[in-house]
Amino acid sequence: MTSAYTLINTDTKKWWYHQQLREQGAHEEARKRERENIKSTIRTFREAQKYSVAHMFVGKGGMSFHYSPNSRISGGNIPFYIAMCHKFDIPVIDTRHLSIEKSLETIKIPMISDTPDDPPYTWISYASMNYIFDRYRKLGAIIT
Repeated sequence: MTSAYTLINTDTKKWWYHQQLREQGAHEEARKRERENIKSTIRTFREAQKYSVAHMFVGKGGMSFHYSPNSRISGGNIPFYIAMCHKFDIPVIDTRHLSIEKSLETIKIPMISDTPDDPPYTWISYASMNYIFDRYRKLGAIIT
């Protein structure tokens, strides 16, 4: 089983700027920046573990990793973030395989919050993670 460090180290070595530094012979600078990224990424995922409703959405348009009440990462290397979420036991909601019709239905699902609103819920409400997961599952989303 691949460690979180190995996943991050492999990903950060692929960054174009780090590769460019190596091509220019600045190996120490490249490695310094890679180490900084590894530390930063580990901090982000440890912060996510403390947030009771940390999660990641993956859809046709990309991904959104919600790792603290006011912090999100969008875009990025989707397979990397899925693997890291699994390493840190953070749920992933994957809707990439849903039909356009079902994808449009997800717009009606409330947002996840650790302080949910009272029912009935609308698309601008906050609901519990379990309620949200049930709604996504009913549409056919894969939650891991």
